[in-house]
Amino acid sequence: AKVKITVTNDTSTTIIANDDPLTYVAKGGTADVLSNDRLGGDPATKDNVIVTIDSDGGLTGVDIDTATGKIKVPATAIEGIYEVTYKICERQNGTPCDTAKIKIKVTENTASTPTINANNDPDTRVRPGDKVEVLSNDRLNGAPATKDNVRLSIEDNGGLPGVTIDEATGKIQIPTDAPARTYEITYKICEKQNGTPCATAKVKVSVDNDTTRTIEAHNDPLIRVAKGGTVDILSNDKVDGRPAGKDKVNVSIENSGRLAGVTIESATGKIKVPTDAAPGTYEVTYKICHKQQADLCDTATVTIEVVDAPAQTPTITAKDDPLTRVPKGGTVDVLSNDRVNGDPA
Repeated sequence: AKVKITVTNDTSTTIIANDDPLTYVAKGGTADVLSNDRLGGDPATKDNVIVTIDSDGGLTGVDIDTATGKIKVPATAIEGIYEVTYKICERQNGTPCDTAKIKIKVTENTASTPTINANNDPDTRVRPGDKVEVLSNDRLNGAPATKDNVRLSIEDNGGLPGVTIDEATGKIQIPTDAPARTYEITYKICEKQNGTPCATAKVKVSVDNDTTRTIEAHNDPLIRVAKGGTVDILSNDKVDGRPAGKDKVNVSIENSGRLAGVTIESATGKIKVPTDAAPGTYEVTYKICHKQQADLCDTATVTIEVVDAPAQTPTITAKDDPLTRVPKGGTVDVLSNDRVNGDPA
């Protein structure tokens, strides 16, 4: 996966627009482009950013539906694939701004006909009995596909007997007796309400019976955060030796450190500082638990300095780094323990 980090020296809020996957859209339909964008570390929405078309990519008449913040494909569009560049700007001040691209495949269907797009997923290493997330990069009518709007089924088990769909989570369920090897599983998603249209995609799953699950929560450096802001605490944590993320762990507050009302933002996995927090320094203890094994947990602390400023005021923290030995011409990473708006710099 990739992350784009923009560090600025001015006092404006940080904004990040991320490219979107290929999306099928019927003539007259819409495409959601904000679901993976960020403003000040929080999700970008139609209420906090202004969306405009920066380049139509040859799709004449493409526009933004101001009521939803989605890209609106004209009803007269010619069938084909277009790479549209859009721009998002912080709504209150009109700046900063960022751009990203989305590939749109316009179909000949009328807008009332739902469109669906399933995209192949990255290779995933699991143990017998684990679940595999496959919907995160799929789309229905240009919006994210979820267990509530699509129905999943196994189209081809890739030689893994007993593989199923966990209806409660919308994930692929690996059987507990799965032999250790690599399988290429083909799954199908269909629009839930009508049962059509449908699309298929593949995910390569490597089952390892000897995989030992591990979880590591590491203490975070002092972070300055405005009231109502958020703090990224997962960036230096590990699950099975790999970076932890909200899709791999469940995050909870173990001890608020007297920061009343502090919570976890479920959409991002970040600590959410209440808007009425009293300025001061707090040591908050959080807990992360393995999503594949709920009793495998670890805790860590983060020292949060709440400043008496609105959430849109950016904050920055630079921490001294340890002695580092490097050869001539080498490089030194100094950002790993620094923060901008509570997120890694």
